[in-house]
Order: sequence, then structure tokens, then C-alpha cells
Amino acid sequence: MTGGTAVVWACLTAAAAVAVGVVIRTRWLQSHTLLKCVALSLGLHAMLAIVCAFVGGWRPASWGARDEGPITMVVALADEASDAMPVADAEATEVAETLPPAPSVPLLAAVDAEIAPPADHVPLLDSPPEAAAVEPSDAQGEASATPAADALATVAPVVVPATYADRVGGRRIAAALARGGSEATEQAVDKALAWLAAAQAADGHWSAAGHGGGVERSVHGHHRQGAGAKSDQGVSGLALLAFLGAGHTHRDGGHQATVDRGIRRLVAAQRADGSLAGDAEFFAALYCHGMATIALGECLALTGDASLRPALDRAVAHTLAMQHPHTGGWRYAAGDRGDTSQCGWQVMVLATARNAGFGGFEPAEARARLFLQGVSSGATGGLAAYRSGERPSMAMTAEALFCRL
Repeated sequence: MTGGTAVVWACLTAAAAVAVGVVIRTRWLQSHTLLKCVALSLGLHAMLAIVCAFVGGWRPASWGARDEGPITMVVALADEASDAMPVADAEATEVAETLPPAPSVPLLAAVDAEIAPPADHVPLLDSPPEAAAVEPSDAQGEASATPAADALATVAPVVVPATYADRVGGRRIAAALARGGSEATEQAVDKALAWLAAAQAADGHWSAAGHGGGVERSVHGHHRQGAGAKSDQGVSGLALLAFLGAGHTHRDGGHQATVDRGIRRLVAAQRADGSLAGDAEFFAALYCHGMATIALGECLALTGDASLRPALDRAVAHTLAMQHPHTGGWRYAAGDRGDTSQCGWQVMVLATARNAGFGGFEPAEARARLFLQGVSSGATGGLAAYRSGERPSMAMTAEALFCRL
């Protein structure tokens, strides 16, 4: 709007305001007051709408606008990449563009193949779907912690599921480059893993109480009696997931001994019913079981270590046994109707076990979807609450979406 037009509209607005003041001070409103107030209000709002339209345009800029112009997407699909980590974006793009095709099918096809379940819940499949063969490397790092680990280094090539393919070999560096990583981020990860390795106890666990676990906090009036102080299995599972996410296993990478001690400790603490919760308290037990089981499953999927298969099979069976048979939820004990917070961890257990080659989870997944429907709300059912009948929250909505994905 030009400056002259703005002055005109400012004058009209001022005149209207004066007129309203005059009307209010006269006796015009003393009869049929309600009708006249409504008419006056409509007139004022119409005047304001016209002024705003001329000042800011008849419609917001985002209404009906199209996203135009080129969009650049860099996808790294390669078996090997340069050991050096360039920092500049231009160099990262050049590296990604020159990479040879990956040995797996396109991403969407890989996802569809992975969620297609086998007929039965069976132990590790001989050939997990859409997988890439990876030779055990001779990477310089920690020596194997046990003679058993030394023997594991002589096994046949491992088949790594497509989900984890970017963690191994040169693919990790290329993937980090293509997705915003840099030499600085890789150095930060290395330092963090070194800290975790130093914090590991001699028997392979990470102490929850030693790093603040169990400090009582009253949340919404609930007291958990120090829950978390004995959550070593859960904390250990999360620590191991950090190493596994960076491509370090008990067979490969620079932290082989650390991961070996951690994984063996998880298995050694497994209960007779398959739970990997260890000594965790009631409120923390199933959470810890889920975290430890996910770590165990990822390690099996990355290495193909058959010695881990029985423990993972028992752990997954425990997760299935803890699900409510009708609501489809998980909470603290068998028979609990469930909450969304717990549901997320156990759904991840099933997804990880599927990546490790296990199957037969269709009934449990169908029940989990039923539970998610029960805690959903909103016009399209996209919001989610902690439990059925409660108000939705941002955190539970995010977790329910993740479960559906």
C-alpha cells in the first residue's frame, strides 16, 4: 500500500473512532440497546477488516502458495568412502555424487520387504530381507576380551540388514557427510564413546546409581520410591546402543572389548522368565528389559552371532507375555492395561527382533495397534494420551506416531 493510501485510511479510521465516541455519548443507545450494539460492532469489525486487507493484502502469503524452485537431496549409497572427513558442504556433495550404488534395493522397497513378516515366529532367519554382506574387518582397536570373542572373529561373512547398513565400513562416513555430519561431529561421537567406555564397570555393566539414578523426584504427586537406582541393565542397554549405532560391535570397531563385556553382562543377568531387567525395581523393570533387549537384538543383527540368539528369543518371548491380551498395551506387570510410554519400548523390541530375523509378531502388532487406537483422539485420531481417557500430550503423540511408523 502506498504512503498516500495509508494516510487516507488512517484518517478514515480516526474519523470512525470519533464517530463511535460521539454516538456513545448521545442518547442513541438508550433504546433497542442490544440491537444497536450488535450493528455497531459489525460495522466496526467490517471497517477493521477492510483496513487490514489493504495493509497486509487480501490473503496471507502462505495461502495457496506453492513450493517452487529446485530442491537438492544428497543420498549416500556406497560400500566405501574416503577415510578423510571433508568439512565443506561442496566437498560432501562431491563425495556423495561419486559413490557407487549400494548393494540393496531402493529404500521404500527395503522398508516394505522388512515389514512383511515370516509365517511363524522362528529363530534367526538364514537370509534377513534386503541385507548387505559385510566382511568382518581387521580394524585396529581393543583386543577381544575373551577366548570366545577371539573365536568369533573367524566366522563367515555377516549379513547386515539394510536398516543398519550405513553403520558399517566406509558407508558410515559417507552417510554422515550426506546428512549434515562433519569431522567435528565424528570427533564428538568418538569422545563420547570413549567416556562411556571409561565409565563401564569391570564386569561389563554401567551403574545407574553411580550417575544419579534413583534420585527421588515427585512428579504430579507421584512418588516412585527411588525407582531407577538399580536400572543397570537399562542404562547398560542404552550405552551399548550408542556403540552399536556408531558401528562398534564385539567383532568389529575400536571398542570390541567394551561391547563384548557389556553384551555378555546383559545375557548373564537374564532371568528365568526371559526378562533382561536384572535387579530393576517394579516401575523400572519392563523399561529396562526393553532397552537391554533392543541392544541385544541390534548386536545380533549386526554380527550374526548365533550365541546371542537363544537369549534374544527368550527376551522377545517375555515382551510378548507381558502384553495385555485384550487392550494390546504394556505397562509394569502382566495384566496391566498399558500406557503409551511403555508401549513404545516394547514395539521397538519387536521391530528390532524382526531386523534380527525373528518373526511371527502379527498378533502382537495387531493388538498394539488396537491399544494405540484406544489412546488416540483428535479430528483424525493423530493425538495420543498416556492412557485411555486421559488428555493427549505432545510426548505421547510423538511416541504413538513412532509406534505406527
